[in-house]
Amino acid sequence: MAWNFNWEVLDQYILRPVTIGYVTVMPQFARTGLVNATNNLDEPGNMFNNFFQGKIDEGLDSLARFIINSTVGLFGAFDVADAMGIKRQRENFGEVLGFWGVETGPYLMFPALGPSDPRSLAGDVADNVYYPMTVLTGSMNVARFAVSILEGRAGLIDQEPQLEQAIDDYAFVKNAYFQNLEFRVTDG
Repeated sequence: MAWNFNWEVLDQYILRPVTIGYVTVMPQFARTGLVNATNNLDEPGNMFNNFFQGKIDEGLDSLARFIINSTVGLFGAFDVADAMGIKRQRENFGEVLGFWGVETGPYLMFPALGPSDPRSLAGDVADNVYYPMTVLTGSMNVARFAVSILEGRAGLIDQEPQLEQAIDDYAFVKNAYFQNLEFRVTDG
């Protein structure tokens, strides 16, 4: 039921058209700046999540990225650290839990939020406790969430034909979701 609502109503009539409009109207340099800024807010969480998995060098890379991009990169709008060769070491707390042996649990499909699982849900809660997430105002959180949703949906537009060709679109998304989780937890 939630899948049908998400895919046949929410995506078809709201999210996809808004995303197409956003991609069409927003200049690429502005989109890149917005993505860079939202990614920069995740760097302290990346740092701790790398440390929790014993990845000290990767955690220090995340700390360096946050400092460099927050200052020289104008609050993260420009990814100066990447230009310097310091690559993003994305990790979330759900991956930390997976690294330490916590199982994903059942597949969950939430209206408007999409696919998840108990481990990832717990990880999302923990990731929002890290600084600077705890000090963001309501409107800043809404803007960060909106950019993440629009850019995430824009990245999936090219994959729509695969979903449309699937015999069971729900099973296809479920399998892809769990394969992606496993890939991220095992670092590929």
